[in-house]
Amino acid sequence: MWGSLGVGNHTSIIDMGNDLQTIIASTLIEHPFVKSQPNRAITIAKDAVEVNRNVSSIRPSFPKSGEGWFESQIGKTAEQLITDLRKAEDVNGVSDLIKSIEQVHLQETSATLHSFEWADNHHDTIIQLGLDERTLKSLRIYGDLKKNTLQRACHQWENADSILKSLDQYHSVWGDEETNAWEAAMQSKQDAKEVWKSALNQFNTLSKEQQNWLTLAKAELTEAGPLSARNITERLIEKGTKRLNVNRMAKLLKMYGEEIAIIKGHKTGEYIASKNGNIIIKDIWAYAGGFVDESGHFTISERDEPRLVIIAKGDRGRLHCSQLHDNLGFGALQLNKSVSTSEPNTHQLEFRGQDVAKLLSGSLPHIIEKSKVAKAMAHYFLEPDNVLMKQYVQYQSWDGTHKAEKALRQWGVDQDTVLSWAEEL
Repeated sequence: MWGSLGVGNHTSIIDMGNDLQTIIASTLIEHPFVKSQPNRAITIAKDAVEVNRNVSSIRPSFPKSGEGWFESQIGKTAEQLITDLRKAEDVNGVSDLIKSIEQVHLQETSATLHSFEWADNHHDTIIQLGLDERTLKSLRIYGDLKKNTLQRACHQWENADSILKSLDQYHSVWGDEETNAWEAAMQSKQDAKEVWKSALNQFNTLSKEQQNWLTLAKAELTEAGPLSARNITERLIEKGTKRLNVNRMAKLLKMYGEEIAIIKGHKTGEYIASKNGNIIIKDIWAYAGGFVDESGHFTISERDEPRLVIIAKGDRGRLHCSQLHDNLGFGALQLNKSVSTSEPNTHQLEFRGQDVAKLLSGSLPHIIEKSKVAKAMAHYFLEPDNVLMKQYVQYQSWDGTHKAEKALRQWGVDQDTVLSWAEEL
């Protein structure tokens, strides 16, 4: 399958320590979009070969935005890259490069199908139902959410196909009954294709006005960073958008936002735009402050070590924790902690000691719901001997537990007294 990729001369050789990966990466690096950033070619080559080897034993994963390997690394789909290459007359080795992109795209398609357990016995059917770039992206976003509908389309296609194959054996002796059965089976296959298409391309079913509202919403999120449906609506109305209200925008974002790379933010009721598998964060400190408000836990250990942990769940939680960590450049990231088989994996970003001070120095003005405990922690850094601030943070982290009641008895105070220590903050 990959042998043809060795044909041709590469001006740059990327030695991956594996012949197949070396061929793919060295060929991809010839593309003008990739040439200046070889790490992108390396990432794509690793993904393609690892999936090719292990696809039967793993469930490949893709960005939550649904982007594939090329789109997340380069910003263009495989089809767009090939179209560009066919127009270019001055690119050396265009033929080999197109072959390489096509072969990696085949592996990307295979990886997409293998990422869904429900699709295990329907790969050939799914390909016949339709897998263009847009449908592949939608499948990666909605594959599990809409698996019942998608499976029903697969079964309908397969049942109809079975009838057609059975009828073909006796084509020479068909009567009215067989002709009607053939027409019904053909119609059933067409209906199955429509079910498949509508389930994965719902954005196209919206009115032009609704599509425009969502497109404008994406532009606002790209410009400003995380916003609520109300914030987006107010901004668009100020710019002259008509017939729009908060309820309409909220419903559109919830049902169709992910089709155009608008995902839910870490903060309840907030949305954020993504691009090339990364969320768009305009103000890292405002983003961090909102994340702390929503999912942050402050503690000071008995050994006087300040600690702040941000905990999130599921795929979106993983994305948000990873992106915050990447943008900050400090903190300890731990992903995919399994709590139970019935619960989504948890992910956490932990800050200790001076990393807590560094985080609070930028994000404190943006922490609203947990501002008092955050300010108490900041005061503790300024005055390490301030026992009241230490005990306030500790009590807040233990609130509602037996440990909190024990602490009150040990300190000789009541809850109202502890809470009053932060009144001036």
